[in-house]
Amino acid sequence: MSIARLYLTALPLALLWACSGGGGTTASPAAEWEKFRQDTSNSGAASGAITPISITPQSVPVDAPTPPAFATPSATPGAISSSPAIAEDGTVYIGSEGGTLAAFDANLNLKWRKTSCEACPADSQATPDPAAAIPSSTPTPLPLGPLISSPAVYTLNGQTSIFIGSSAGSVFAFQDNGTGQPTCSACFRPFAGTPSPGPTPVVKFLSSPSFTTDPVVSTVSGVFIGAQIELADGQSIGTFYALNSDGSLKWQYPRGDESDIAPVTSSPALGSSNAWYFTTSDGYLYALTAEGSLPGSLIWKEPIGPALGPTPGPTPPFAPAVLATDNYILTPTGDGDVFAITPDQLLRFRVAAADSGVVSSLAFGASAAVTPSPTAVVVASPTSPPGPTATATATPTTGVPSFVYMVTQSGQIIGFRAAQPTPTVFPTAQTPITAPVLSSPALSSDGFLVFGDSDGQLHAVSTADGSELTGFPIRLTSRAIRSSPSIAADGTIYVGADDGRLYAVGLP
Repeated sequence: MSIARLYLTALPLALLWACSGGGGTTASPAAEWEKFRQDTSNSGAASGAITPISITPQSVPVDAPTPPAFATPSATPGAISSSPAIAEDGTVYIGSEGGTLAAFDANLNLKWRKTSCEACPADSQATPDPAAAIPSSTPTPLPLGPLISSPAVYTLNGQTSIFIGSSAGSVFAFQDNGTGQPTCSACFRPFAGTPSPGPTPVVKFLSSPSFTTDPVVSTVSGVFIGAQIELADGQSIGTFYALNSDGSLKWQYPRGDESDIAPVTSSPALGSSNAWYFTTSDGYLYALTAEGSLPGSLIWKEPIGPALGPTPGPTPPFAPAVLATDNYILTPTGDGDVFAITPDQLLRFRVAAADSGVVSSLAFGASAAVTPSPTAVVVASPTSPPGPTATATATPTTGVPSFVYMVTQSGQIIGFRAAQPTPTVFPTAQTPITAPVLSSPALSSDGFLVFGDSDGQLHAVSTADGSELTGFPIRLTSRAIRSSPSIAADGTIYVGADDGRLYAVGLP
């Protein structure tokens, strides 16, 4: 039976999200790097240029010297796979797998650390037997739990709202007015306090949240995030949640009369045609209505990658990206392909990588002056039947970013022109990258792709000729860099690493 049928009426334990705004099609975000992949299109593109800069790295531990006293599934307690978010005033927010949400100023001076949410008492967590819960006159604040999800931030009237998901099963909202410790204003837990016929499902928020704003008052109109839900019978399913600004459930997909879907671990993207796009671990790209009489309705789903079987195999597709005018939804897969699909699902092409799979998201931006190479290929895909609300095929228009970039696991960089009908593919790397790349690239405004590798090196590769920026690659640590870099408006690069430290490259 669908988990949605069992628990669709469950109300989350939630308080008021603070008055805030965010990315989307309704207002300009008040942040330098507001969320994972920068914006609701998941472009990975920065407004800052990184040349010339000082490349002497500085770093700071994210967890406190005494780690939080709860278990973490990370092989490296305190490792950072979360991507930093940068607020309007330059404050950098980052989460750790040790369960810490931390804020640093632009120079990496600690502002605060939080490991729990006082708005959400731990002893109110749902249990298989509610009568077994022990009442407490002083509720224990709920630990944040491991943070793999990246924070999303927005500043309005001097107060920054931070949204982040936890693999322990909650979505948290914090409010930071810049004067001291932040306030945890709310948490969302899908099954908290809801009687169940058996063991409570285990929820993990590995997806990074996105949010939209009201066009008139610039407050949050919705927070959107995917979840992985593990049932007692060992089955893993997924749900895409939309929350109201007060933390209550806005809608969820699938609903009670719809079939289960696979876990949702990718960060969603919002298209200008008012549709949400996300991928699932069985290799599907979903399109849902964002507005209308029944938001959260399925427009279409498209197979774009291999399913994950019981044995180790290809990784699932990663976060989709939407080009500026919504001509294409672009999604990489673990096999190294990139699928480009129009919003009406009628026209698409596939770019196949030359050497290895991809375990990171795309970046797109300005064109690059490089020589085409035949080592990557373009594969025409048959036209699929239209979805339930499909319209005429979208016509590509001018004004979209000219190139899309991806980095394969082996370190090959491929860029291709987004124009129809046949993109030109550009492998650009000239300096061999010897360690696997697990970090999604950030694209600077002066045309450098910045990403980390599993040997702890940070790369900055020119999209014009494939050369590394002078001084790069730079070794930050002996541990892997899985975190996606974020680039501030002044060109400073911030990135986390598996040694539990936040690094800055380019500080004055």
